[in-house]
Amino acid sequence: MSMPSRFRRGLAFVLAAAMLPVLSACAASFGAATQDPYAPADGVQANSGSLQLRNLVLVVTGANQATLVGTVFNKGDEPDAIVAVSSAAKPGTLTPAAIPVPANGVAVLGQETSLGEPSTVELTGTNLGPGLVTQLTIDFQRAASVSVDVLIEPRVGPYTGVPVPPSPTPTPEPTPTLDIPHTETASPEPTDTASPEAS
Repeated sequence: MSMPSRFRRGLAFVLAAAMLPVLSACAASFGAATQDPYAPADGVQANSGSLQLRNLVLVVTGANQATLVGTVFNKGDEPDAIVAVSSAAKPGTLTPAAIPVPANGVAVLGQETSLGEPSTVELTGTNLGPGLVTQLTIDFQRAASVSVDVLIEPRVGPYTGVPVPPSPTPTPEPTPTLDIPHTETASPEPTDTASPEAS
C-alpha cells in the first residue's frame, strides 16, 4: 500500500525543518573561515595596534646568518617605524637604522615585491639553522612590541630573491717591523805625521 501523499508531504517538511539548523551552521562556519585573515606559506602573522605583520619568516643567507622576510601594513593615520629586531636576545642589524612604516602604507622586509623595495633586517646566531623555529621580538617607535615564533627557511624556492649580504672584509693585521739596534761607526782618529827635519 502506498503512503498517502499528505503524509509524505508532512514527513518531507519535518525532515527539511530538522536539517535547516545543520545547514545554516555549516554555511556560517565556511563563511567565517574565509573572512579571517591568514598568513600563506610558512610565514606567521601578528598585530600591534594599527600595524599588521604578515607572512614573517627568516631566510638563511649564510653561516649563522638570516634575513627577516615579510610585510608590515599600517592601517592607521599615524606613521610608525621598526626600531629594533632581536632573536634570542641578540639584536639584529636594520637598514635603514629605523625602518619607516608610513601612515596607511606598508613596509616590505627582506626581498622586493609588488608592494615596493625592501628594507633589510639581518640577524646572526647559532640558532638560525634551516627548519628551526626561533622567537623574534620586534620593537616599534609608537606601537607596542611584538614577539612571534618564526620558522627559518633555506634560501630556495620563493626565497631565492632574498639578497645575500656581503661578507665582512677582514681587517689586515699590521706587518711587524724588526727593531734593529743602531750601531755607530767610529770615525778613525787622525794620526800625527812627523815632518822631516832639515839637515
